[in-house]
Amino acid sequence: MEPLGNDPIQRQPIEARAFAATFLDNLVGRHLSTVSYDRETDAWNFAFGEDRHLRTESPWRLLSGDRILLGWRDHGQRFGLPEPVDAPETSMRLINGAPIVTAVVLPSGDLRLGFEGSMTREVLADSSGYESWTFRGSGDEGLVCMGQGRLCCLQDTIRKP
Repeated sequence: MEPLGNDPIQRQPIEARAFAATFLDNLVGRHLSTVSYDRETDAWNFAFGEDRHLRTESPWRLLSGDRILLGWRDHGQRFGLPEPVDAPETSMRLINGAPIVTAVVLPSGDLRLGFEGSMTREVLADSSGYESWTFRGSGDEGLVCMGQGRLCCLQDTIRKP
């Protein structure tokens, strides 16, 4: 099937597009429940309840409006503070239980989660060949941002890059 436009969801077959849109829509109203960093794999993990997990080794940032409040490279840095930045704790504190109000994948493959109160978590697609992020749901369902920002929708019957 021919790609349809620049939207990574639109580049998928009809069944996959419907799945991706539904998967993202189902994030609305969820809350960030945990943030963790795995130093061994250099991966960041963000949980949104028991059954939605975002994993990335790519750059991410937390914005308020146009201002960067926190980024993946801030973790462990001192910046003249008495203690190094604890990005998981700071992320949870800044979002402060706000629910997700928007969830979109940009044409570049960047993931943008908007939280109530003008906070936005962006996870950037940063490779033409490597996966940038994986968002898993219950069972085997999920979305994977492949190289070049292409989406792969994982579902029982749909596994199309």
